[in-house]
Amino acid sequence: MSEGSGSRVHRRGTNAALLAGGLLAGLLLAELSVRWLDLPPSPLGPLHVPSYRLLDDPVLRYGYRPNLAPDHAAYDPMHRGLSTNASGFRDVEHLRAKPPGVTRILVLGDSTTVGLGVPELENTWPKRLERRLHARGHPEVQVLNLAVGGYDPEQEVALLETEGLTFDPDLVLMLVCLNDLERDVDGGVYEALRAAHAHLEPSSSALARMLSGSRLFFVAYHRTRASAPPRDERNESRRNPLDVGLTGLARISRERGLPALVFLLPALDAHVDQYTHLGLHRRMAAIAERVGGPPWIDLFDDMAKANPNLRLLSFDGLHPNRVGQAVLAEQIDRHLHARGLP
Repeated sequence: MSEGSGSRVHRRGTNAALLAGGLLAGLLLAELSVRWLDLPPSPLGPLHVPSYRLLDDPVLRYGYRPNLAPDHAAYDPMHRGLSTNASGFRDVEHLRAKPPGVTRILVLGDSTTVGLGVPELENTWPKRLERRLHARGHPEVQVLNLAVGGYDPEQEVALLETEGLTFDPDLVLMLVCLNDLERDVDGGVYEALRAAHAHLEPSSSALARMLSGSRLFFVAYHRTRASAPPRDERNESRRNPLDVGLTGLARISRERGLPALVFLLPALDAHVDQYTHLGLHRRMAAIAERVGGPPWIDLFDDMAKANPNLRLLSFDGLHPNRVGQAVLAEQIDRHLHARGLP
């Protein structure tokens, strides 16, 4: 090789190294900027692993430990006040056998329905809904909260089949969130539980690791999906927990004659004028329409009328605070009343 050609190769190598270094520095700066500015959407924070236990069910995978009390572990602020009943749910005790004359509403959901960040059980929207129903002349109604932090709709419907139906419900309410199109968005609970057992290998996908490891990638990924038009996802059902969950709920509702309603909780991370997630709303509504299951009710307009600054209904852009929980109960009660339910 001549001296000139060797010099050109050296320059190309140097330029490539400088380009790669500049790109890496730019990505690092962008990552730090996104974190510092706290750009929406925000990822789900780590959930409190000592509150959970591994389950043998391949769909459910984990659940809350039964009979938890706030003094059983050093709770982080999000889980302050959390307790569970003998069945492992954040609720008062309920007999499996429904007492005569009682009407039962069974609630499915994730941490937004559990009421993480709201220490008082009575301030969670299912308990508020129960009080509202009693106040408007339905003292016979019990609202049972079977939500589990980190669950997606497929897990929620599997829980309905394995546990919920044993309570003999008369109506099922499911509250879904914008992250329910994705798997492995459980705040790291499942992987942390598996890590505590040395014989179990990590199970999360490369995509899930990227979403949990990089805030820049998380924001770019979800904003791109939010702006994309609705698409036909019939071939993606096994990768889409919303599709699978709604399909399962429609089947159970049809086979058992069990009424159900599905509510979509908007992100609570901006004023309505700056809201960036309506593309995701349309995509999820398209899935619900294709499945043809229980009525799909988007709560965006309801929450926006209650307070156009949606941030004031949450403390982290995801989980409703006490005010947000009260607004949820009020709006869900309004929709039930409009349908003559319970």
